[in-house]
Amino acid sequence: MDESRHLNLIRDLGYESGVFVRDSVNRRIYKVCKGGRYSALKIFLAEDEEKIPNDVLIHSDVLRGIPKSHRRLVIPSYEHHGFAPGLGHYVVTDWLDGRDFNDRWDEWKPDIAGGRSIQHDTINIFVELIEDLMGIPAEDLVAIGLSKRDPESTEELINECLGVAIDDGTLSSDQCKQATRIAQPLLEGFHEGRLMLSNADFQLRNFVEISPTQTGLVDWDTACASNFELENCVAYQWILMWNNPPWQRSLLREARARFEIERTKFRGILMVRALIQAMTTWRKSGDIRQHQIDYLIGTLDDEAFELMWGS
Repeated sequence: MDESRHLNLIRDLGYESGVFVRDSVNRRIYKVCKGGRYSALKIFLAEDEEKIPNDVLIHSDVLRGIPKSHRRLVIPSYEHHGFAPGLGHYVVTDWLDGRDFNDRWDEWKPDIAGGRSIQHDTINIFVELIEDLMGIPAEDLVAIGLSKRDPESTEELINECLGVAIDDGTLSSDQCKQATRIAQPLLEGFHEGRLMLSNADFQLRNFVEISPTQTGLVDWDTACASNFELENCVAYQWILMWNNPPWQRSLLREARARFEIERTKFRGILMVRALIQAMTTWRKSGDIRQHQIDYLIGTLDDEAFELMWGS
């Protein structure tokens, strides 16, 4: 990736400085400054000027439709977007100034991997952000372009991951059949119940502590809605906390006390999340992958899941 061309774009857009923050497969993020005010510039590697990436449209159309006042939640405000020939589309949002969790959670540092150093007071932040998300009218956002999770692509992903699990000997044929059975209520109930919005990667490492009462949520590029998003948010954070069992137990206990979490949905999405983590994200990561496999197999056994659910 040509860093100099990105810096030229930053100057062309009128910013006085730009510092690289991080990148992924299809985007690169910079912290840019103009007149003492900081913004986040995301450059997407999509060079078709006529086809604006969905990642950009989420910021330019969908997130602008979200009410600004929440109990705790702060969402980055959209500023502008455009196209840079030879580079791709870009979008600029305001920069949320605060402390993130990157210095407290790093999967490659054993002393803080798997959420090991995360304190229990973050659970209240977690559930309050969920409460704010639940208060946002997701149906209205779907009407202006927010994506909904769909059963077809979800089932396709499940089957693809189960195929990998069979091929590498992680799961037996009977276990794969059980996984399919557990996922069925999730797939069959896709269009039932109230929709909830999330950024599709709802976890502490996307939180920014702005003040004792305000927490930013970043990484909205794949935001979506579903009728099991509550269960998805809790299950996803639960499996990511593989190195902090007391936090896991407290999270599930608090979430069940504050929200109406459906047991069958939670079991289904916990299984799906662990399956995806084990077969894709952490497929070549040894110990981390094994934790996800253990969770996956645990969801397939009725007694083992009851221990998780009632912990």
